[in-house]
Amino acid sequence: MIGATLSFPILNDQRGTFAVVNNDNAIITQAILDLIETRMGERKMLPGYGLPDVLFDVLDNTFAFGLALYVEEQIRNYVFAVDSVNVESGAIINGEFRSGVLPPRPHEAAIMIRWTKRGQAMPQELLYPTWRLIDANT
Repeated sequence: MIGATLSFPILNDQRGTFAVVNNDNAIITQAILDLIETRMGERKMLPGYGLPDVLFDVLDNTFAFGLALYVEEQIRNYVFAVDSVNVESGAIINGEFRSGVLPPRPHEAAIMIRWTKRGQAMPQELLYPTWRLIDANT
């Protein structure tokens, strides 16, 4: 990929214009975050883009597992620069992500997104705490 994209969230740079990101891995990270934090139906030209609204979902032990499966499917469908992706659910315990562990409290659930960019073998990681989805809706 060659080019740049607006930073996410949109910020100003030193010149007072919109800040941009031109690092390939940062662009992919922003594309994944944009996908996760977009509610399905917000983009009229791509009605299947994003995640369903989870504001009223039950935050039980299966929430993060189902979310991880859905995020992985959406990344495969919409983030074309990603060659392989693996999304795991788990918990943040003592500030550390533990894969496959049920969180002691539902709000401590998280998903770990690991991907490789097309043409590269170095995997990248993104830890996404599920409570950010709930906060984004309020």
